[in-house]
Amino acid sequence: MKNNYGTGQSKITGVLLILGIAIVAGVIVSQKTTNEQVAKETHAKAIDSLKIALEHANNIIHKNAEENQVSKGKADITISSIPVSLINGYLKASRLSLENGLNIVYNAQQDLYSAVSNWNMDIIDVAANMPGKVKIYEPSAPKNCYLIYTEAGTLGHPKQPIESMVKSGC
Repeated sequence: MKNNYGTGQSKITGVLLILGIAIVAGVIVSQKTTNEQVAKETHAKAIDSLKIALEHANNIIHKNAEENQVSKGKADITISSIPVSLINGYLKASRLSLENGLNIVYNAQQDLYSAVSNWNMDIIDVAANMPGKVKIYEPSAPKNCYLIYTEAGTLGHPKQPIESMVKSGC
């Protein structure tokens, strides 16, 4: 388009167009970063909540195990119509035992639904005479964002269970 000012107007229009595209691209990239940060924080909070819930479940279950004199060795008990497998009076490192233990905390008697039913739980191979371990993580979480639950020792060496969080990827 020719006018009294020559091609200068076309150059200004082109520069403004490029500047507008750069601003829009910057907003999109910044929004993506913000969304990723929110997702990471959500995963980290979920891991924290899971740790607290497992500790609470084990406190309730261990008290019940002591009352029923099954706080040593292996045992299967039922609390509020929900069966759980124990080792040394605490939750065994298995999907069923952990889910049911959390159901006891959430008092899910009518409709058994665990807060971690959509989460992955991978049994970690351990050497003989070592406590069982399970890695618990949300499928869409980053690789280094999970919880390791370690059983309450072995039959010969009872201990407290351990919930170890790995949040370097969260």
